[in-house]
Amino acid sequence: MLNFSNDCAVGGASCVTAPVQTLVAIDSRVEDAQMLLTGVKPGVKAVIIDSGEDAIPQITLALSKYSARNLQVVCHGEPGILYLGKTAITVASLEGYSHLLAEWGVGDILLYACQVAGFSGNMVNGLLTRLHQLTGANIAASTHRVGSKKLHGSWELDAAIGEVNSELAFLPEVVESYPGVLVTFSQATTYPTGGIGAIFTNTGDVNDDGIPDIVTGNTDSDNVSIFIGEGDGTFETPTLIPAGDGANRVNLGDFNEDGFNDLVVGNFNGDSVSVFLGNDNGSFLVPQTFTGIDAPTSLPVADFNQDGNLDILATTQSQGNTIITLLGDGNGGFSQVTTQATGAILVATGDFNRDSILDVATTQFINSDFTSFVSIYLGNGTGGFSLPTQFNTGENAIDVEVGDFNNDRRIDLVTANRDSDNISILLGNGNGTFDSPTLLDAGDGPEGLGVADLNKDGFDDIVVSNENSNNLLVFLGRGNSQFAFPIDIPTGGNLPEDVSLADLDGDNDLDIVVPNRDSGNISVIL
Repeated sequence: MLNFSNDCAVGGASCVTAPVQTLVAIDSRVEDAQMLLTGVKPGVKAVIIDSGEDAIPQITLALSKYSARNLQVVCHGEPGILYLGKTAITVASLEGYSHLLAEWGVGDILLYACQVAGFSGNMVNGLLTRLHQLTGANIAASTHRVGSKKLHGSWELDAAIGEVNSELAFLPEVVESYPGVLVTFSQATTYPTGGIGAIFTNTGDVNDDGIPDIVTGNTDSDNVSIFIGEGDGTFETPTLIPAGDGANRVNLGDFNEDGFNDLVVGNFNGDSVSVFLGNDNGSFLVPQTFTGIDAPTSLPVADFNQDGNLDILATTQSQGNTIITLLGDGNGGFSQVTTQATGAILVATGDFNRDSILDVATTQFINSDFTSFVSIYLGNGTGGFSLPTQFNTGENAIDVEVGDFNNDRRIDLVTANRDSDNISILLGNGNGTFDSPTLLDAGDGPEGLGVADLNKDGFDDIVVSNENSNNLLVFLGRGNSQFAFPIDIPTGGNLPEDVSLADLDGDNDLDIVVPNRDSGNISVIL
């Protein structure tokens, strides 16, 4: 439903119908949309576009209500595409709304969306030109980032068709203080894995060409998919590598120090971990397999004993309930150190007590009383860990990631709580302890997490995958443990599980990879 500023909803008995000079349509996924809704100049009307419905019918209704002479649109964008409402607006999609666009009757249309007038083949000129033809309006748009100056954005529109006379409808103080930019991720592109039951994924260069590739564990077909990257965000048909029973968690690292990435796979049903030494062409040698690791669920790779060699940490969810550290010798060999745990699910690593030794955080769930918590194991520098300290989370915490969400240079935690449909933010104290969690609503069945500075403002952001609603939520951080209203991105697949972040197309912006367990594919979101 449309959200109108300063007026009743459409159809109300006292709705204001006097003509206005300018109507502003703001997509609900825009960062701080409410700030923009209430920050328009006197005499301007604004409406929030419901991102779950088609935008053009909503705008048509609002224009009819207000008899506006000009229209300004605020939404996420990229060259040739407006992410406005349920369906992305492109040259092709405009044609289905030609009868509605002909009713708009506005003189100017200003498009405040990042780079929508930039160059991407013939799509861009076609979009602006066709919108001009269907509406009869003058069109203005931007070839650059739109939004905050601090994030290298601007509200100036540098491309136009016709003579545009309208001015920006927002108050100067709102423009000055607006914290975001209107760039977004593209719609998801899916790639079949060739396997069954994709749960976990990771990224890295496996064929030594300097371009990130993708590896995905297929737990129901007992193999791993290797997607070789083309450098433009697209990928070759995957190569399948046989692994152990229930291959799920995957990670990469150079375990024999030959300059090529090697592959480690957790075999959940086979109670083992397999290490594949890599060649320089994306292929791998016959694996060495370490048994007696009950139902491995996480495989972080780091130097846990400070000898300069990469190690592998395996958490177990079955009867063993242990953390097992495979200490690397730098030649591809490993020895084993065991630490008692309690049903660890997934793991994040970081120096939580600032002693320059890596520590471990695990999500854990006790079926008997439905208790869920995160456990902190402090590293001893030899590959072992202390007894755990536990901190509460939401219900059925699955994934855990580290970040600095309040910009105090102390490591914080975030957990995805599947049964309570939220995420927990636990601020770190720098001594291995954490504050009580702050809970943020995070969709239907949050499962996987990714943490990084996605919008280059210097603050950590959070990506959450929701397995029940088949979407991602992107929470842009403010640097004070607060977050903007999340951006909703459909994955295009069923049961999205894990989240990986990497620059897959070489544009210096981080992209997202998500495995979709029930649809046999991965989603790549640039």
